[in-house]
Parts: sequence; structure tokens; C-alpha cells
Amino acid sequence: MKLARTLRLPAATSFTLGLIVALFSGCKKSESAVVSSDQNIQLRYAWNSATLVGVYEKAGSKNPAWDPWAKAALVEYARSHCLKLTNEPWSKIIATNCANAVRAGCDDPMIEYLYGRFSLDQTNSREVFFEALRKAAQDLQNSSYPSIRKFRAFLHAGIQAGCTYGYGTNVPPRVEHLRLWDSAVQNLQEAIQDKTMPAEDAYEACHALLEEFSGSKEAYRRLFDTLEPALIKNWPNAASTWLLKGAAHIEMAWNGRGGGYANNVTDEGWKVFFAELATAEKALRKSWEMSSNSGRISRRRSTAFLS
Repeated sequence: MKLARTLRLPAATSFTLGLIVALFSGCKKSESAVVSSDQNIQLRYAWNSATLVGVYEKAGSKNPAWDPWAKAALVEYARSHCLKLTNEPWSKIIATNCANAVRAGCDDPMIEYLYGRFSLDQTNSREVFFEALRKAAQDLQNSSYPSIRKFRAFLHAGIQAGCTYGYGTNVPPRVEHLRLWDSAVQNLQEAIQDKTMPAEDAYEACHALLEEFSGSKEAYRRLFDTLEPALIKNWPNAASTWLLKGAAHIEMAWNGRGGGYANNVTDEGWKVFFAELATAEKALRKSWEMSSNSGRISRRRSTAFLS
């Protein structure tokens, strides 16, 4: 759970005011060439399709008895990663096709994972959902699907483990020993070594995992420190890279400050808070200058002090 963030600033300091001005001031965008929205969507769809449908075609558990349904589910899942399907029941399309494929005997691990996420009857117990996602993640780990797909499976298995058993001492030893979060981290670290991955897909995957660690001060910082080098190396000119960095340092600023009122914050807490916000401001300014669609970045910049 994220820390409560009620900030009551101490006596005015030039540093504080300078940061506020910097975060809210306008910045002229870079005039360097940017990939158009349509091109970006096409690139993302091509990559997602290749890592889903393409892998199924080459190394999946294929059979004419279920191929049409399996591929239809994978196509829709690929589309859901790069399109805003607000007027399309995309999750139902995935659920229906996965259910048909499984009924026909499909045992492909990617379909198994999508079936667990989208097709299982909601009347099932939490334990049933956890077991389905756990098995799918482990089956995917032993498959030819790329690390990004294995990451997503372990991510959702870990989330479901928390929903089912809670955290800390409540987690049964057999679940703890599965090391689901370790597997999620390892697969994401491997996945972002792939320079062919679109920057937005790298951003979304890293953001999803970091969100799950946002309540843990030390773990969050360690995780970001393991992800940042590959992001900056492989996507240095992507606005999303610097957006993620900025958002991470805002999180670390609040983690360092703590969630109490200003009069309870230590000198060291304030020092960490302002240092991290200064780093965040630089990253977000860079992201703003690179972006041709800055609404998301504007929101992140404007909430640095107010969230």
C-alpha cells in the first residue's frame, strides 16, 4: 500500500520554490523527428504479434482442432497492448476464444495463462485462480515464449498470491517457496535486454512491476536500480524512459520523506526528499522535451508535490 502523502512545507526555501516553478513552468519541446502515433501503433502491434502469434506458429502447441481459437485470442491480446479498445469487448473476445481452445484440448502455455486471466468463471475461489495462474507461469517458464510473456505470467501469479493469501507471515511456505516475484523480476530484466521491444512496451512492463513494489522503500530502489541501466542504454531517446525515471524518483522522494506531517519529517528525510525531486524534475523535463503527446508527462510533473 502506498504511503499517505500529506505535505506541509516548512518555512519557505528558495530550493523548494525553485523546484515548484521548474515543475510547473512550460518547456519548449524538441523539434527533432518523432515517430507518429499511427507508426508507433503499427510497430507495437508488429512486435506484440511476433512475440505471441509468431511464437505460437513456430513453437506453440498447435493443432487444427484449436488453432483458429488460439490464434484469435493471441491476436486480440496483441491488439490490447497497443490500442485503446474502449468500444470493443476485447477481454470477452480473449476469454471466449481461450475457452473454446481449451475445450478443444489446447494445452499451449500462453493460452493456459490467458485462460486463467480471462476465461475462468468468477465464481471460482481465490485459490483456484491462484493455482491456474501459478501453473501457467511455470509452464510458460519452460516454453519457447519470450521473457516478456513469462514476466507477465509471474507478475499476475504474484498479484493473485497476494489477493489469495495476503503478505508476510500469512503466505503459506509452499507459496513462498515458489519465489514468484523473483521470477517476475528476472524475466523482466531479461526482457528489457531486447532492443527490438518498443519503448512503450518496456515502459509499461517496468511501470507495472515497480507499482507492485511501491510500498517497500528498499526493494523499490533496488528494483529500479536494476532496470534503469538497460532502459537508458536501449531507449535513451524515448520519452517514456525518462518518464519512468522521473516517476520512480518521485516515489523514492516520498519513500525517503515518509508519510507523516512536515513537523515529523527528519532533516535527513527532507534532504532525501528534495534531492530525489531534483532528479525527478530533470528526467521529466527531458521526457517533456522529447514527447509529442505530453498529457501523461504534464500530469506526472504537476503531481510531484501534490500527490
